[in-house]
Amino acid sequence: MKSTLIRHFVFLIAILFCIQVQANEEEWSKRKLTSDQLYNDGYYDQALIQTKKLLDYSLQAFGKDSEYTAATHNLLGLIYKKNNYWAEARRERSEEHTSELQSRSLIS
Repeated sequence: MKSTLIRHFVFLIAILFCIQVQANEEEWSKRKLTSDQLYNDGYYDQALIQTKKLLDYSLQAFGKDSEYTAATHNLLGLIYKKNNYWAEARRERSEEHTSELQSRSLIS
């Protein structure tokens, strides 16, 4: 009886964890879409502000080594490049972030 209760509890925790991860992914996607739209429409200053917020969210929700954080760094690098912030662009679009995205087939 006790082992069955423990298994059910562990199963419930696993389900709750999956629900939270999915919610984080959906929120990240929504925020990323906003950043992408601003960038694509040429509103680079607004895109920079929004994407910095997206990076903060990504780090908090997924950690520094996630594909979401790597994709956010990549976008931030593109925005810095459009604003002629070359040193920042190189830092954000570093080989480390690019390799992470390529390994997960998020960029070519």
